Amino acid sequence: MSTMAINYAAYSGISSVAAAAILAAVYVPLLGWFGFRAVRKPAYFVIMATVFSILRIVAFSLRAALAASTENGENITFFIVYIVFYSTGFVTLLFATYDFLFDSIHARDSGAHPGLLAKSGRYHHLIRLALFAAIGIGISGSTYIGRTSQDDIDHQKSLTNTSLWIFFGAAILALLLSLYNVTALRGNKKANAIVVLASVLLVTRTSFFISTIYITPSPATREAVWYPLAAVTELIALVLLGTLGNVRKDTDGDIQFERTRNKPTSIDA
Repeated sequence: MSTMAINYAAYSGISSVAAAAILAAVYVPLLGWFGFRAVRKPAYFVIMATVFSILRIVAFSLRAALAASTENGENITFFIVYIVFYSTGFVTLLFATYDFLFDSIHARDSGAHPGLLAKSGRYHHLIRLALFAAIGIGISGSTYIGRTSQDDIDHQKSLTNTSLWIFFGAAILALLLSLYNVTALRGNKKANAIVVLASVLLVTRTSFFISTIYITPSPATREAVWYPLAAVTELIALVLLGTLGNVRKDTDGDIQFERTRNKPTSIDA
């Protein structure tokens, strides 16, 4: 007897071609914006933002293809490739956010005796290692998608949930670091507010995916919820951070945000 094919895309709530295509299109000008800045004046933040934009264009294009075709939706390899691109993309956004925060904290705190939160910036390599581990764990979990034994299903859930918790912890730490900028560095209120808001959006995004662990049916299967809380939040966070430019310290010790076309602006009041 032949078994009925599983539409993995439909099972995961992927149904709107238009929404995915629109998001892919939105990232095209962002890719041009960050790509131009990366070529003109390379910095880790804009390079990671450029990579994130590329991965999001690919991921949302794959999502649109999954929604458009039942054959694609039933292709487990196609579906896993989408999951890998989407998960990896968010890590590059976290990399970009952390680099932005570390640059601003180190520039203002160099030579001082920073507190616990500022010291965590010195261990950014460990944070990146944890994020790489989250990618690996998440990808390992995705390889169990489509398997039918209960042990495999439980293993897939365990790996996926572990990856989500690491992302959530990383987003929380990013928010704490951004709050440290406000309370300890006393920089420009507008710039600090933008960084805090971007971090809150990342926490909102990761909190949404944490909720999928405990809520049945999973909110991630409802695109009316998934797009605002998962897709739009990270998009706004990227744009907010991108408006500030690169971080540098001038000869007077003030922190400057270097923009592509505008003159550098200080975050000191």
